[in-house]
Amino acid sequence: MSDPFRLIDDPQAVGLLADPVRRRILQQLDTPRSATAVARVLGLPRQRIGYHMRELEKYGFVEIQSEQRRRGCIERVMRRTADSIVVAPDSMSEEKLHPQRIRDRFSSHYLLALASQMLSEVATAQATAESSDNLLPTFSLQVDVRLATQQDKNAFAEELGREVARLAVKYHQPQSRGGRSFRVVIGSYPAPQGRPVEPGRGSSSDKRSG
Repeated sequence: MSDPFRLIDDPQAVGLLADPVRRRILQQLDTPRSATAVARVLGLPRQRIGYHMRELEKYGFVEIQSEQRRRGCIERVMRRTADSIVVAPDSMSEEKLHPQRIRDRFSSHYLLALASQMLSEVATAQATAESSDNLLPTFSLQVDVRLATQQDKNAFAEELGREVARLAVKYHQPQSRGGRSFRVVIGSYPAPQGRPVEPGRGSSSDKRSG
């Protein structure tokens, strides 16, 4: 069974996916297939597909599910290791995109830096949890709110900040030996056009460790 998604921050791995044939191969591997089967669907030579599959395997995008003997040869059936691939925003830079390097905390760059940091940290923590056969304890919330004026936006942000700070002070127990630290990230951006705004309706999840 493939993972829901994989975060990529290796520039070489990102460059590997620049080839459209490799992306098409990954799309075809929604179900396990051999290079011969993929070549038949895409109408390309088997040798070419086999080469690209080996490159994808080298960087962990695909892996062997089984081997079958056909006409005196061993045919490898490959599977995709992740359903979706997420490219880290700072994957092409030698210096990682970090919120502390951005002075303007109200800028979109700061929000993107937070998102990049969260993607990297959650992906790493998820891999660690899975290696120990545990679930990663997380919770999240999404809600759309329509604000009439810039003044309302500013007031909303200030009140939200005060409320989060109040809750942090209330529940923060730095001396608790059995506790666990959580990083809370809050950001806002204009909702995409055409998406219905549903006041007060959000989504949350809470995966507790096993």
